Amino acid sequence: MSILGIILLKWVDKRALRFLGIGLYKKAVAVFSLGMIMCLLFLVQSCVAPENQKERSLEINEVLSQVNELKQHEKPDEALDLLKKTRKKYPASLDLNAETYRLLLSLGRYEDCLKFIDETLPVTPEEYKQGVIEGKNGPLLSLLYKSLENKNYDKAFLCFKEMAESGWKQTSGFLLMEEFAPLREKQGFNDIINMMMKNAGIGNRPFDFTVTLINNEEYTLSERGGKVVLVDFWATYCMPCIKSFPYMKDIYERYKDKGFEIITLNLDGSKETFENYIAKSPMPWKQAFLVDGFNNPVAKAYRISGIPYSFLIDRSGIMRYCDVREEQLAEAVSALLNE
Repeated sequence: MSILGIILLKWVDKRALRFLGIGLYKKAVAVFSLGMIMCLLFLVQSCVAPENQKERSLEINEVLSQVNELKQHEKPDEALDLLKKTRKKYPASLDLNAETYRLLLSLGRYEDCLKFIDETLPVTPEEYKQGVIEGKNGPLLSLLYKSLENKNYDKAFLCFKEMAESGWKQTSGFLLMEEFAPLREKQGFNDIINMMMKNAGIGNRPFDFTVTLINNEEYTLSERGGKVVLVDFWATYCMPCIKSFPYMKDIYERYKDKGFEIITLNLDGSKETFENYIAKSPMPWKQAFLVDGFNNPVAKAYRISGIPYSFLIDRSGIMRYCDVREEQLAEAVSALLNE
């Protein structure tokens, strides 16, 4: 399946970026992978004759041009009305659905984003529905932050629960960040965390992949039998990623001779940026650069919605922990090595 699942995050709440581990907000060109952004996953393009396809494309492009003009003149409601009218004629247009989602998000109309997804879901082909459902997580995360800010902890908890139901799998922020403390006090918090871990694939064999390491050796995850392996996705612009490396280095040095290894997979998209960073800050473990970043097949297979993202597999190749950090990571590695 080849579907674009990327959208610039400049429309998403700035604090949501921080939760996802994306630093330098004003400078970063950040993306959500398939799991977070549904705007290009709504529907498959309809099958029409080539001559009709050309006419259709011309009309849609003209509408999108008009929408951009309306936005420039600060007339977003008129732009939304035009998109709605055109979608009735072309309900399977990825471009129209993407622009509608993007515009709602830019206006901070997160409730409308969720409603838009629900309205589209019934006519979405079965094989794409999970991707559409996961698209709820962007507006849900922003609503969660706003609810916490307003001290509406019940609504925040409902958003937290719905994120888990919509496929969210990153738990470290909810477990560690102080601003989520009110959620941790709620009954059922651990059950939702467990649901997120299940979303991540805990208890199953992870998607297998083969990548080329920086020393040009081939690395296949399924061939690491007998070792405890930490797989970590990161980027140079991700400050939480960078801050986690000293802890990872300490754990690596502590356990590398006991059957523990780390592989970090870089998502920068620019190999030059990656190489410049590791030249200045070398890492002792295995490293690979993923061409196309979040669009790389490995990143897509894991439906990564933000970084840092990592998981631990045991000696038999089963994913046992997801998104654990610092001392929790050290404890998890020690426990798996002693099994």
